[in-house]
Amino acid sequence: MSVARLLGDINARFETRTMATKNSVGILLPDVYRRVSTLQAAKKLVEDQLAPDFCIFDYMKNNENGLSRCLADLFDPCGRHGQRSLFLSTFLKQTGVGDWIEVSGCPLVKTEKTTNKGRRIDIFMEFDNGVIGIENKPWAGDQDRQLSDYADWLETFPGKNHWTLIFLSNRGPGESSIAGDRVNSLTEEKHFFQMSYRDLADRLQDSAGKTKALTVRIFVEELAKYLRTRVNQEIDMTEEYEVKQSVLASSENLAAAFLVANSFENIKRDLLQKLEKDLRAALSEKSYQLRYNKEFFNGRGWNGIGILFDRDQDVCLSFEFDANGYREFAWGIVKTKEEIKKPETTTLKINEIMTTLFGHPGDQDTIYTWWPWFIYANDIEFDKAFRAWQSNPKPWQAMLDGSLANTMVAIAVKVHDAFKDRMDLLLPITTMSVAAGAPSHSQDDGASPNLSVQGNVEMTG
Repeated sequence: MSVARLLGDINARFETRTMATKNSVGILLPDVYRRVSTLQAAKKLVEDQLAPDFCIFDYMKNNENGLSRCLADLFDPCGRHGQRSLFLSTFLKQTGVGDWIEVSGCPLVKTEKTTNKGRRIDIFMEFDNGVIGIENKPWAGDQDRQLSDYADWLETFPGKNHWTLIFLSNRGPGESSIAGDRVNSLTEEKHFFQMSYRDLADRLQDSAGKTKALTVRIFVEELAKYLRTRVNQEIDMTEEYEVKQSVLASSENLAAAFLVANSFENIKRDLLQKLEKDLRAALSEKSYQLRYNKEFFNGRGWNGIGILFDRDQDVCLSFEFDANGYREFAWGIVKTKEEIKKPETTTLKINEIMTTLFGHPGDQDTIYTWWPWFIYANDIEFDKAFRAWQSNPKPWQAMLDGSLANTMVAIAVKVHDAFKDRMDLLLPITTMSVAAGAPSHSQDDGASPNLSVQGNVEMTG
């Protein structure tokens, strides 16, 4: 066989295989869409009786601290739930760390307990003969030496013979938080235990079935549902079933599903690049400054896209994730650098203007140092689906059709209009004093704001 003929045969086989793959994907995706759409239409017919998408925790303060308060109260044998040690014993079941616990009396159960190094552990329980610390990480990662410091503090807690640190997280502890060899040794000694939120949801569901008080049982069932859908991002079981039925209908469909799954990271990367390009184009028409940390486009938490109306601003409009993995999308007015100090009156005025413009952010019951005003995606400018980019198609669809960039720019225009007569609130005091003859303070030296992160920040505009 000649080389030309061999190459022609290889090319023909490749084209045949490529066409077969395209056909398989072309069959699989419409079939999945048809199945899920039919199921969703059926759910609409019964939602007035079953309300399958309703969750009471969507209307409550459901951040990390709120979740810790719910769990702490359930784990308290003397809590208002009236079920004694049911939830605590079920939670500790099979962990091997609760054998020493004596719950004859009422232990001390606290949230945000301050340690000897000024850290605050999410849940702390003190029994007659020992202590338990629970670090609750539904979305955020653990901090530098955080778990190691907690272990040191619990181990040396005065007057106690036993101690255990429980790490609630769907991800393993970071090496910078606690060394892997120490985790292994503490686990063997039953001083450390990691539990996933899937396991926690299962244990809460198990407890709910044994709960005698109806209102408490409903609360616990809703909490388990919230963990599954909002923390674990599990999809509706009936929808998952329909997807599996389509994928497993043939070997071609299964191969097509793998192809789509393996391509998805590149698909997201292309959409994020489109978002960046669309923002640059739209903001250039407004003469606004776009400043961002590239890690935002990798889904890293606390890395923002900032929009400035004046290059000297020390607080600005920013969009970012409050957790890693494209989770907890939020936006608001944020400091551009950690060392910036604003008078309290300025911070309160910024909050007042933003609240008048967009409403009171239900998630913010405190005006934070970093954020004079912020809100999670909560049906104010952004649909609730935008809060969880990692599991919802809506943000990616909005990137594809350009509407996400348009929404961000529209928010920027509203904010600019609201502050156009009070730009002094967004600028350093020294900058505003130039007109009075004070020394100029400028960022023209090339320094870029951190936008609530440490790292490399790019500027355009």
